Amino acid sequence: MPPAPVAPRTPRRRRRRWPWAFPLVLLVTALVVLRTDVVARILGRSVEAFAEGVIGEEVTVGSARVSYFPPELALDGVVVHHRATGERILGVQSIRARLGVADWQPGLLRLTVERPDLLLHLEADGLREFRDVVSRPRGAPRPSRFPWRELVVTDGHFLVVGEGLRVELSDLDVVPASDGRVQLSWGALDLQRDHISQRAGPTVFPRVELAPDHVDVPEVDVVFDDLSLRGRVSVVADGPLDAVLDARVDLPAVTMS
Repeated sequence: MPPAPVAPRTPRRRRRRWPWAFPLVLLVTALVVLRTDVVARILGRSVEAFAEGVIGEEVTVGSARVSYFPPELALDGVVVHHRATGERILGVQSIRARLGVADWQPGLLRLTVERPDLLLHLEADGLREFRDVVSRPRGAPRPSRFPWRELVVTDGHFLVVGEGLRVELSDLDVVPASDGRVQLSWGALDLQRDHISQRAGPTVFPRVELAPDHVDVPEVDVVFDDLSLRGRVSVVADGPLDAVLDARVDLPAVTMS
């Protein structure tokens, strides 16, 4: 009796043991590649070109770094030179941009600026630096908020010089406060106009609102050598100055003979 026919066996599919392995390898490879010096140099050059187009001055970036946990872009040794004269306008030790998600929206969570050193020249027709930024068309729309949610500035130094004028701000710090506002403080503010000079020591403004179209300082308390100011100040771009200030002037004793 002939043997019973045997049904052909259907080849069994081999099951992938690690279906996540290939995407993981791609992710690790991408992270390794993005951390290379080549990508950092490309990133630095891209930031330079973008910044030059925005402010109209020469920008150089010493080095750039990319971090993923947490996601952050870091720029070291940022220098801005005046395009016409080549003089240095701004030097920053480092700038760090922390990226993330807030209120279900991705964006720039925190911008940290360490040791900015700014020098501006005030001439008869306005600032010599950043002419392309300052001379924007009148009436052009201005954003109501900055792209970052939190701003941190440490050890800032600003100097404005002009004909018979010198304004110097040292040890400027900005830290986040409540309701999207910041706390602004300085170590010293020196004002000089011709032969008159005044100095204000350490000062703190607890709740300052900074925006591209306005600045609001609800608590002003500044004490100079012979002058003290207390009250509030609010400034709107291309608009009037709203200020309520109590000023006290201490005059030197006068002797009459």
